[in-house]
Parts: sequence; C-alpha cells; structure tokens
Amino acid sequence: MGDRHHGTGPKSLTLVWLIQEHYWAVQADWLKVWHERLDLTVTPLHEAWAMCKETLKDHAGHMFAVLADWAWIPDGSDRTLHALSQTSTRRSEPPWQQPMPWDGEPRHATNHELRNRLKERLGIQDA
Repeated sequence: MGDRHHGTGPKSLTLVWLIQEHYWAVQADWLKVWHERLDLTVTPLHEAWAMCKETLKDHAGHMFAVLADWAWIPDGSDRTLHALSQTSTRRSEPPWQQPMPWDGEPRHATNHELRNRLKERLGIQDA
C-alpha cells in the first residue's frame, strides 16, 4: 500500500501549476510550514510534491483554498457562524465555497420566459 510511484508523476504538475498561477499563495504557505521559500531549482520536484502534500493537509492554508476554489479562507468564527445557522430543515453551502459575483457566470440559469412575463406585467420594454 502507500505510494508505489516514487517519480515525478502527473500529480506533481499540480504544484507546478500552483506556482505559475498562484505564486504568492504557495510562498505564503511554504514559509508558514517549512520556514523557507520554495525554489524548484534547489528542491527537486518529487521532494517538493511530497512537501506540498503535507502543506495541503492544513485546510486553513492558501494553497488548499485555491484548489478547493474557495472565495476566501474561513477562520474559526466563519465556521462557527455557519454551523450555528444550519437547521434540520435548512442546510446551506458555506459562503466561502460559493463563487464571488465577479467570478463569472451566475450560479443559477436565468429563466427567460419568467423574466419576459415579469417585464410584460411591469410594462418594461427593452431599448
């Protein structure tokens, strides 16, 4: 059992992507955990990937938040408030896991038929 593959496999390319796309998130977490900056010219990729896997175990880290596609990193109070707001009949996705308005497409598709009926009822005409 365990890791049978000891080379630099495709999973290690996740670290390369993180460095290219989210350099400062990687460096912030690397400094926090390993007390030095990540430099792939010094640290071999297979070692850096093993270190990265350990770093990703911290769910309060920047790299984890990037890979989880979180809007922000929740602290203890965020998690507590979310947990207390849940009821047996109403469960919601944590706000940090929801996309931010500026991140692109809306989460739910617009029902154009309902929109047109509402515009007609309110007397709104498209310009």
